Amino acid sequence: MLTADHTKINRVASLIARAYQNGDANWANFVAFGETWYLFVDRGRICSAIYFEKEDLINGISQSLDSNTFSRGTVLDIFTQLELILDEIIFLHLNIKRTEKAPFVDLLKELRLLQKIRLLHKWGTPNLIHNKLEKLNEARNDYAHSIVPGEYKGMPIYPYQKNSSAEEFKKDLNEVWTYFVEELKPMQPSLDQIIAELTSNP
Repeated sequence: MLTADHTKINRVASLIARAYQNGDANWANFVAFGETWYLFVDRGRICSAIYFEKEDLINGISQSLDSNTFSRGTVLDIFTQLELILDEIIFLHLNIKRTEKAPFVDLLKELRLLQKIRLLHKWGTPNLIHNKLEKLNEARNDYAHSIVPGEYKGMPIYPYQKNSSAEEFKKDLNEVWTYFVEELKPMQPSLDQIIAELTSNP
């Protein structure tokens, strides 16, 4: 049975799609997480999911992060979503109004992921998470730019060590993902606030 939050997140997704179609670029990039749902908007493309139990949400995300395929597309998609989470945290730290967000989206796109990682470190990301995220970023760059990225044809994932690279990579990715999702949750507006904002300027 759908909960009130599930109904609201479906409405939010519908309202964001309509806003983007009507030319409102301020909602082109957006991320929100609840106890049993999540919503990603990347350049107007919406990805959302709802679950009936918190454990189902956690397991669903873990299964994605724990993919044993390590295909270039799978890994880069995960990092795209992680970067969207980091971007949303940066916007909320800067207290940028949603109606003024579009120019800052363009500005953030000019920054490399490493620059965003270091900015968040200055704002308080613990050293342990920061160091893992920098290492993961190196692995991400290897997947993006190498002809034969790590774990293809049995090679280790750069810069992780041979024999333990896959498990360590997945473990670090899970820890970093969980940390930033939990940091984002108390910062983000409520679903009612998001709906009110989306319906205030139809």
